[in-house]
Amino acid sequence: MSFAPLTGLLLLFVGAIIAPTQGLLHFFDPPEHAVFHSHEQITVSWTGTTSYTNMHIYLIDRGTYNAPYAPTMNVPVGDGTATLDFTGSFIATGSYWIASVPTDGSGSIIGVGPASNVNNTATFRIIHTECTSHSQCDGLTFCNDNFQCQICSECAVTNTFNQECPSVCGGYSINTVIPDGTNEIDVVGPVRDLLIASCPQFKKLVYNDNSLLLAPQDTETTMPRTMTERLFNRINTLVELVEEQYNGTVRIAILVGYVTPDLTMQPSTHFEARSAVLTAVMTTSGSPFTATTTLDDTTVVNYATMRTIVSLAALADFDWVSFYSEEEFKVSVIRDACLAPVDLVFLLDGSGSIDSTRYGGEPGNFQNKVLAFVEEVVSYFDIGPYENNTRVSVVTFSSSATVNFYLDTFFDANDLITAIRNIDYPAQSTRTSLGIQTVYNSVLSEAKGMRSSSSGVPRVVVIMTDGQATSGYEPQNNINLLHDNNINVFSMGVGGGVNVDELVVMASQPTQNHLFLLEGFKNVPDLVDRMSAVACDAPALIDTGTGAITTVEACETKYFRPQCGTLTKLFVEIREIEGSVILYASTNETHPGPFAHTWSSEDGVDSGDGVSITVEKSGDQPLYLAVSGQGSTTSSFELTVWSELYNDGIVERSVDVKEDAAIDTVVFQPPPPDVQGFGDLSNSLTYTLLSETSFFSVDPSTGNVALIASLDFEEATSHFLRIRVNADGYDCVSGLIYFKANVLNVNDNLPTFGAQSAFTVNETAPIGTFVGQVIASDPDGFPLTFELQPSIPSRRRAAFPFAINSTSGVISTTDLLDAEVQSTYPIIVTISDTGIPSQSVSGNFVIDVTSVPCPSGTTSPTGTYPCQPITECGSSQYQVAPATVTSNTICHDYVVECNAESQYEVYMPTTTSDRVCANISDPCFQSTTQFQVSSATPTSDRVCEDLTI
Repeated sequence: MSFAPLTGLLLLFVGAIIAPTQGLLHFFDPPEHAVFHSHEQITVSWTGTTSYTNMHIYLIDRGTYNAPYAPTMNVPVGDGTATLDFTGSFIATGSYWIASVPTDGSGSIIGVGPASNVNNTATFRIIHTECTSHSQCDGLTFCNDNFQCQICSECAVTNTFNQECPSVCGGYSINTVIPDGTNEIDVVGPVRDLLIASCPQFKKLVYNDNSLLLAPQDTETTMPRTMTERLFNRINTLVELVEEQYNGTVRIAILVGYVTPDLTMQPSTHFEARSAVLTAVMTTSGSPFTATTTLDDTTVVNYATMRTIVSLAALADFDWVSFYSEEEFKVSVIRDACLAPVDLVFLLDGSGSIDSTRYGGEPGNFQNKVLAFVEEVVSYFDIGPYENNTRVSVVTFSSSATVNFYLDTFFDANDLITAIRNIDYPAQSTRTSLGIQTVYNSVLSEAKGMRSSSSGVPRVVVIMTDGQATSGYEPQNNINLLHDNNINVFSMGVGGGVNVDELVVMASQPTQNHLFLLEGFKNVPDLVDRMSAVACDAPALIDTGTGAITTVEACETKYFRPQCGTLTKLFVEIREIEGSVILYASTNETHPGPFAHTWSSEDGVDSGDGVSITVEKSGDQPLYLAVSGQGSTTSSFELTVWSELYNDGIVERSVDVKEDAAIDTVVFQPPPPDVQGFGDLSNSLTYTLLSETSFFSVDPSTGNVALIASLDFEEATSHFLRIRVNADGYDCVSGLIYFKANVLNVNDNLPTFGAQSAFTVNETAPIGTFVGQVIASDPDGFPLTFELQPSIPSRRRAAFPFAINSTSGVISTTDLLDAEVQSTYPIIVTISDTGIPSQSVSGNFVIDVTSVPCPSGTTSPTGTYPCQPITECGSSQYQVAPATVTSNTICHDYVVECNAESQYEVYMPTTTSDRVCANISDPCFQSTTQFQVSSATPTSDRVCEDLTI
């Protein structure tokens, strides 16, 4: 007969539900503290009545709830007795208790024992023959430090009689998982974020440069030594243990550490630097390790040594270990700290039984276990005053309830820890409902620091108790105050005196994720890490039709769960306010993300104001949502879940409204609801306008949208409204209407001119020259036409040298210009829109023609255009006056040659003067007193001199 653990029954007390209406069996045999040999038969007996006819009886190891043995199956309840037969099977030495469940598969616990009553789950022991060596133990067992045989999977070098695991054990065997029967994500938390170098969280990772640790070099996608601080500490602890155990002959090597996220791969804690694949190596040559030893110089240790190494890994306090290969194993840890904001409330049982040995407690339990637990959990969170910080409150209950401090009392972590340590121990009764009522009335209030439901901050209440509620103060009385108001409730039962039925009632759904049962207060520290991680990952609960407006950091993910997620059809809307986000949804992944989701906003319907996805599922499936921040900065968004009020989901309607529509005009009437199963809801709907607008109103009863202010197409061409529709009396039935009013333009405005009123053009401009453009616009947006005419009366018009383009308003020249003829042209431009009827307006403009000076080498009477070239005097002329900008060169003809007979040339002609001639003097011989010295030449007169005596 085999009694292997039943893997299908997980967390027996956590997942099972007491069924008091069907009765409860009390197992009184075997009695508490009884001792049995592992190979003998054990008789079990019970009393009580139940409506069930057959049951399975489970043998459960003390302190564990996920690996029950089933030695006796399908036992008739009416027999009252049965036999647990261990013959031929191996049951490890240890303390055990009994639980029975009906054979209908419901998992409800209908009996526990040994017990004098249902709230005292005591234990009995099964032992093997005492041993003095490993060889005296049978099967896969070893001789422990108490000289008793113990199962091999629990063998570690520190708990054996000789500090060595026997060869039959050799440490943990291959395919071992620690904690036993768990999976990585359930223990250390899901892969939430795509951690890349640009993410703020990446900068908080540490580099492990431990010289006793070996690792390959970093690559573009892998960084083996880069890890979270928690993983850093655990790996270094393991390195020290191995160094001590093997005196430096064996070392730990990291094979895989941080891996750059890749969406084509399965999600992995390597993406968040929270896990590592490890191996143990020794040098290939057998020589000692040196500072220069690398992985290439080593070889993996043998299987027997690796098993012991894994045992040491279990002692190094990793949160999860998987020994999946003879040559390597994987270790993982929870996150260093919870960066997600949480409103976290602890409701602590302060009854007298906690410190009383009479009721199974111990003196100091409240201070050293309960408050220490709260302190440890709180230290995992980022405490502070900001919206992205966690806030904490503690309430104790006994005969009365006391708010020790509110959510807004302490924003400093050190002050908070001090306050927790100073909480008084009431030490009276267990009025659980009073504690719940106090949390709801006094703590969960925005006036006392709780964030609004629209902030998207999860609200978590952790209830810890060690007993059954005082009569009349059962949690069933008012736990719905928390459940109905978006509160995640975790219930923790400690010790054998708890009432599991009350724990189940208090825990949020699904129960297996929100209920924890511990054997005693000594086990409380074991739950710190798991409770911290689970509380951090708790989703914000949101109602349908109520938007959560919050922020998410780059590379960060926030989680949500709609209260009405069990509806068969839901519509999830995500609206980006700033930045960029992606929405993920799933019915089977509690923490959906890029690696695991059923729906994504990337595949949703974009309305222009938001993206929506349609979720169709079976009614018993919960819906889980996640919003992931993209880019490199903080993003803000609004997340809303709508139910199937309309078969088409989110209704989208668009109507046209003229801008001159009268006030009180009804522009839209919503469609009737078509959800099935709720009867006629037409007269029980409430409509709420979600958008801010000063132009429209929504009738809360009919949903009719009416105009309350004049529209103006020129101010806004459309108006977008979001209208929420709720069914009165049905909290989970809601709908959303996207309504768009398209404003139709009416030609109710004159066109307008721009500021320019004058243009300038040079008189030298050729025909067709651009003079300027008349700037004009139409407030109604209609195209314009342009017309130009002179402003002088027609009878005084000269030829008009300008024209305007009728569509562009560009003025150009149509003839040559002369500023001296006319330097100013007053014009009238008329603009007309193309609306119906057309509207026109005219404006006066001036075109100034600018004179242009004659360039060098030219002249004109005015010195400006039109100009003519300066003339030069001819070869037969000389210049009388030079040219100026206003006059040309003055030339005269040269005179005729001097008369050779009677004249001679005094001056030769130049470019600026004529030749000068003079008459030849009379002949000398005509005088009796002179004689001729020289005769006349063409250029000189004759020379005569007087006669001497």
